[in-house]
Amino acid sequence: MELIFEWKNILDQQAETAFVGFLSTLIGEAGANKLVEVAKIYEKHDWFKLLIAKENDNITGLLALYYEPIHGSHEGWICVNPEYRKQGIGDKIHAEFEKTALKNGIRIFRADATLAYTHSQKFLYRRDYKAVGYIPMSFSFLPGRSHGSAVTAWKIFDPELLKQWKEERRESLDWESRRWQCNE
Repeated sequence: MELIFEWKNILDQQAETAFVGFLSTLIGEAGANKLVEVAKIYEKHDWFKLLIAKENDNITGLLALYYEPIHGSHEGWICVNPEYRKQGIGDKIHAEFEKTALKNGIRIFRADATLAYTHSQKFLYRRDYKAVGYIPMSFSFLPGRSHGSAVTAWKIFDPELLKQWKEERRESLDWESRRWQCNE
């Protein structure tokens, strides 16, 4: 399967419909609609980016990125069309993201991997993300929901930032590697 990738700064109607539809199967419709509300706020500040994967005219998956000025990093949600799951689409989207991140303004990508969900930890660990912190309780944006404890992981795409980190002789970017709970 050959995918075509496209970067956008807005969540247009086609992408929004796909985003809500794909995410609804993972976090429910209320959660997916809440993320669209967040995306529209971030769009106003030019803090939103979207990577779309298509096969012909069908959207197979999306990676929605939100810039967090507090952290100075982007974070995001990746979702794959249920009809295309288990075919490596998520891996292909992520590979394209990493290949083109810096030229699309992503200097650091931050991900929180819930300790109870080892699949996400393995996904990040295999792609050389570095654990930089531990969140004792990660809360959902949905009322009354908690995701439990999580590892915060970074990947720095900007070579100047990575060089600065190393020159300042900071501790390893991989904060306490034992925090990764996944077994390879």
